[in-house]
Amino acid sequence: MTACPHPMAPISDLFPVQVRIDPRIRLLLAMLVTVASFALTSPAANGALVALSAALLIIVGRWRVAIAASALAIAVILSAAGIPVIQNRTVMLSFAMLGYLIQKLVVMSMMGMFLTTRVSIALAVSTLETLKAPTVITVPLAVALRLMPTIHQDWRALIDCLRIRGLAPTPRSTLTHPLRTAEHLIIPMLMRALRTCDELASAGLARGLDVAGPRTILHKLTFRPADIALVVAVVITVATIAVYPLL
Repeated sequence: MTACPHPMAPISDLFPVQVRIDPRIRLLLAMLVTVASFALTSPAANGALVALSAALLIIVGRWRVAIAASALAIAVILSAAGIPVIQNRTVMLSFAMLGYLIQKLVVMSMMGMFLTTRVSIALAVSTLETLKAPTVITVPLAVALRLMPTIHQDWRALIDCLRIRGLAPTPRSTLTHPLRTAEHLIIPMLMRALRTCDELASAGLARGLDVAGPRTILHKLTFRPADIALVVAVVITVATIAVYPLL
């Protein structure tokens, strides 16, 4: 028998993070839920899709994001109930459209988190190569995934250097001296980005990126019974959400 969690145990103990889902299954489920969120417009369907997205996030261990996104979606759904009370038709339509877009973006963001959680760049590239994705998709995606964290680190380092020298940008300095602020921020980032691109190109050539023919795949992907069961459960859930209003 497995021991039950202590009543005062951390909440992280209630949501295990050892679940591993095949990236191809993640991609399929993310596309399915995202398309369903745009195809189904009723508040009940939107709420059910948010709950489904939150459940998928909890499965991969992102329970904090699931709770925060669910709270935001619930707040938007509850506030939408007061939109018909607005007398001005233009304002009412504007708020209705804004609420609609926020609900869709919440589901898309949750599915993005579900898709990328604990998926390394090497695993993502292996997944695309397993799916026979063309090089024009695989290579730019791999470069972008490796470049974005580097740019973020360079940006933080640049801000720290400017702060040490007393040149850290502020809203006031940006408005009063926009050219100087751009010189301090944009030029160093562009020069660093060029150097990073050269380094990534050299790394790609060293790994045989320009070699024609099939390459070895670092991660061997296999479907497990748990993956198939998850797909079946999600498909049945989405189909039920779509068909239930018609009954």
